[in-house]
Amino acid sequence: MFGFGKKEITTKKLREWQNAYRIEKIVEVAKSGTTKSRLLAIAVLEEVNMIQVKNELLALLDDAIPEIALRAADALESMGVVHEERERIKACRSKHQKS
Repeated sequence: MFGFGKKEITTKKLREWQNAYRIEKIVEVAKSGTTKSRLLAIAVLEEVNMIQVKNELLALLDDAIPEIALRAADALESMGVVHEERERIKACRSKHQKS
């Protein structure tokens, strides 16, 4: 674990890691960074269409912060989803939809 919880991670830093194939660092920010950093990390991960990344984004559908879960849902949809993933996204959206 890299410990990004309190520190803001910039898009520039995320892009550096993406270019250096340090996807695990971007995933860690998506899991445990500040909300702003997590959203930026998800946007970068959306561009990395790998099964490991999709699995991490699927896990974020269960995040306690609705904004994070819904952004992960958007990222997954842009990457293309299979039926089971679509159902999980639908459940996430239903859970977090505003009244």
